[in-house]
Amino acid sequence: MLEFHPIANVFPLIEGEEFNQLVADIAANGVNEPIWLYEDKILDGRNRASAAEAAEVECPTRLYEGEDPVGFVISANLRRRHLDTSQRAMCAARIADLPKGANQHDQIRSPSREQASEMLNVGKSTVQLARDVQQNGVPELGAAVDRGEIAVSTAAEITSLPPEEQSELVARGRDEILAAAKRIRAETQRGTTGTGENEWYTPKIWIDRVRAVLGEIDLGPTSSEQANKVVGAKDIFTKETNGLDKEWWGRVYMNPPYSQPLIEQFMLKMVEEVASGRVEEAITLTHNYTDTKWFQIAAQASSAICFTRGRVKFYSPDGTVAAPTQGQAFMYFGTNVEKFVDIFGAPEVGFVRVAPFDPLGL
Repeated sequence: MLEFHPIANVFPLIEGEEFNQLVADIAANGVNEPIWLYEDKILDGRNRASAAEAAEVECPTRLYEGEDPVGFVISANLRRRHLDTSQRAMCAARIADLPKGANQHDQIRSPSREQASEMLNVGKSTVQLARDVQQNGVPELGAAVDRGEIAVSTAAEITSLPPEEQSELVARGRDEILAAAKRIRAETQRGTTGTGENEWYTPKIWIDRVRAVLGEIDLGPTSSEQANKVVGAKDIFTKETNGLDKEWWGRVYMNPPYSQPLIEQFMLKMVEEVASGRVEEAITLTHNYTDTKWFQIAAQASSAICFTRGRVKFYSPDGTVAAPTQGQAFMYFGTNVEKFVDIFGAPEVGFVRVAPFDPLGL
């Protein structure tokens, strides 16, 4: 009878035809890589061990004697398995929920959610969605995410339904799950704040400039999955997850909703997050509403501003290109002002003002 260490359960077992193929391969060729043991339990190699048991083939074993069994299991599995963001988020959530002192010597310390997200290279808010699925979803819903059939954000929507309805949806298949999640999302959005009914995305040419300054983008606090295909932020807040209610962190790019009161709320939120120190560096893109209170507050808090030469040609989710009636402004928050000036102060890009600002100059 196989006994797995709690750490081994972080990554899901393979199933179905993939498992059957592994059984057949082991029956024909044996187990090529040893099973790792820790405290007399299987630490890594559950799939090989299960397949070998099914094939009635003996497994070679090796004792893990290192000091970081969690890191060892993560490294080994990420090296041999190709997992998408949602699958990694589910693993990170399980890591963060490992029992304290998960071995007889009380040597294992469960990583925090932040540490787990870094270990699996997935955003903290996505890990929180995974925890919601694991805590509030039926087991088969989480298993669908683990298999890569649905996104963790979709599964999180379904957890609002009673357990029996969740089970029925999973049994009906992926299309039914997606349709139900869409209905739930539409109902939830009625009367809630988000990024606005009309979403306008930043063209890649401008995102490339943002990345040239920030290096990486850790968070897009007013984004969507479609917009993030171009932005490439490690983590995003959407209409559903509402970034106004969350803490921000790291290097941030924000193209906020331009309707009131949302644009003011998000820009003032940026000022607060920068002041808190949680946001290390940020760039925002808005119309150049220089007469508004929120613009002047954000401008005074920023390190530099670029007033674009020409207008940014935003595009909608269906590819329609917008024709704004006024120019735009990129505000930079951070210490790498020289690089921002180099990139955004190029003659073809725009005119840059660097703090401290003269109010009359705005």
